[in-house]
Amino acid sequence: LGTLLLAVNVLVVATRWWLLLRRLDVETLSLGYAMAGTYASVFVGQATPGPIGADAVRGWLCFGCGVPLRVILMSLVTDRLLAMLGLLAVAGTVWYWQFDAVAGNLARQIAVLGAIAAAAAVVALWLMPALTRALAKRWPRLHAMHELAAIFRFTALSRAGALGLALSCIVVALT
Repeated sequence: LGTLLLAVNVLVVATRWWLLLRRLDVETLSLGYAMAGTYASVFVGQATPGPIGADAVRGWLCFGCGVPLRVILMSLVTDRLLAMLGLLAVAGTVWYWQFDAVAGNLARQIAVLGAIAAAAAVVALWLMPALTRALAKRWPRLHAMHELAAIFRFTALSRAGALGLALSCIVVALT
């Protein structure tokens, strides 16, 4: 049953990533290809430290289909952020239901850390495009950074981003 749940988990992750790619107007990758690429990345990820190797495989397979590098990077970064927010949402919900089981001081620390993580996500979504735009006016070499921040916000604050967050919560629950 655990192996089946992990296999379904990979399908949900692949669907989340595919939805983000579709939001970024990537029409060349089918859902089946995204699923195969995600399974391949999980396989390679077993031999690489952390999730970077797995993301590199997904990005490389995507790049082979003609997807621009900045779109690949932003889809993967947004995918990782939505995964983290899904973890925070599920952990926060469970923590709320089990609040009495945690000592008072530890409960406050968890609440503060969760609030900091949520605030950091809001800052990343709302302020980064404006900040990078202002910096790009002074230093034109930072224009590419502004484009990445704008793409990130465009992707995360969309129906695909909201559905991706819901899928992230499903991934955490299945895990």
